[in-house]
This record gives sequence, C-alpha cells and structure tokens, in this order.
Amino acid sequence: MWVRILLASILENRMSEEEILDEIFNRIDDLLLAGDFEAVDKIIKERDFPTTPTLIAPIICVVLTSTLAAKDKLKERAKFFQQAEKTFGKELLKGLE
Repeated sequence: MWVRILLASILENRMSEEEILDEIFNRIDDLLLAGDFEAVDKIIKERDFPTTPTLIAPIICVVLTSTLAAKDKLKERAKFFQQAEKTFGKELLKGLE
C-alpha cells in the first residue's frame, strides 16, 4: 500500500515525517474530493499503517482529521475511531469523532 511506500521514503531520507503526514492527508483528501469513498474506506479498513511508535499516533490523527468532513459517507470510520480511542484515549482524539 502507498502508506508503506511513503514510509520507506523516510528510511531513504527522501521525505521527513512531516512530509509523509502531509502526503497521507493530501492523498486521502484527493480521494474524498473525487468522491472515491470506497477507496478511503479500504484504506481505513486495511489499516496498513506502521507500528513505529513515533508515527502510529500521528498517522491515525491524520487519517481521522482528513476524513472528518466525510465521516457520514465512510462506513469504516466509526469503527476505526473507536479502536483508536481505546488505544490512545479520548484526550488525544478530542474533536475527531
């Protein structure tokens, strides 16, 4: 999946963590703007995110932030949010419901 490809760029020093997060946001946003809610649901459902402690919370926050406006059109988002909330707590995810 493209998330893993982007993260490989960090290891190769081509992109910073901030650039990776921006790119994830932009790609999800592009899919939403194109009306491709199925593709975004697939990204959320597959959760092919790294387990790197320094990146997992920011990536989850980026996914939740980028999908907030379309949450009513995304079947997988509510479950994703609930699992993230169990893992990271309500304070970190406040406002991203």
